[in-house]
Amino acid sequence: MKDLAQVLTNHFRVPESVPYSTCPVLAKARSNKVGKNIGRRRLGLAMNEMGVRSGIEIGTCKGASAMEWCGAIPGLQLTCVDPYKPYHGNDQQDSLDRLFEMALQKISDSGYDIDLWRASSRDTVSVFEDESVDFLFIDGDHTFDAVMMDLLQYAPKVRRGGIIALHDYFRSWDGGVMDAVDAYTKHHAISPWYVTYDVAPTAFWQRG
Repeated sequence: MKDLAQVLTNHFRVPESVPYSTCPVLAKARSNKVGKNIGRRRLGLAMNEMGVRSGIEIGTCKGASAMEWCGAIPGLQLTCVDPYKPYHGNDQQDSLDRLFEMALQKISDSGYDIDLWRASSRDTVSVFEDESVDFLFIDGDHTFDAVMMDLLQYAPKVRRGGIIALHDYFRSWDGGVMDAVDAYTKHHAISPWYVTYDVAPTAFWQRG
């Protein structure tokens, strides 16, 4: 698999040299389009160029991001894991059931190689062998404990040289993503790592 730095500048504007830092590098997508997740879409193109062909997505909702990954990476084998159960006390189970059916229908109609598992990430982690997939995308429960647990349990499932990414790297009402990513990258001495210049930024790095 190619080095992330080799392909990143084809899809993002980033500094030519990045000194060691515990802070993320801002990655601005090379695109004239505007939208909520342009950087995430460009990341998919970069991963395709790197040779990414398999992945795990934690948190699928309506299936929009799964469609984006598979659209950018032809032949991608993607496993999506989402329990579709309330975890903040505000969601109604019947609305989550409808979301699951919508995602299932969208995936079925797409023709992409996607498996959607209705289960929690904690219950399925043992199914995946270590270093068995090329990338991991975390976009599930956004509380600190849940994000950190997903990182700790699923990062080893990614091959050396693969990509680890997390959506919604910003302060929000349930906002544990920033704190979890900051703590994880600092204590694992990950550098460089990047954040897309999006309304809903994605943090990402190459597993070393």
